[in-house]
Amino acid sequence: MLSSYVLVAIIGMLLRMNGDIKTTSLEVILRGLKAVDEKDIPGATVFMRRCLTLDPKLQLSAQELLKDDWLV
Repeated sequence: MLSSYVLVAIIGMLLRMNGDIKTTSLEVILRGLKAVDEKDIPGATVFMRRCLTLDPKLQLSAQELLKDDWLV
């Protein structure tokens, strides 16, 4: 599981990229930080994308996110 430090680092990187998540590979960032085991990167990437959904209509609640397969 990602530490809060890693989450802050990822969010900071994305903000510096003007939030352009579609052209920025979260997998590349996670690999670069070496904070997640290689086998966990796909699940972590899906989870991060779910957390960073920009459209309020599509955003999940914290309770919904806590049920994510990657966290369970």
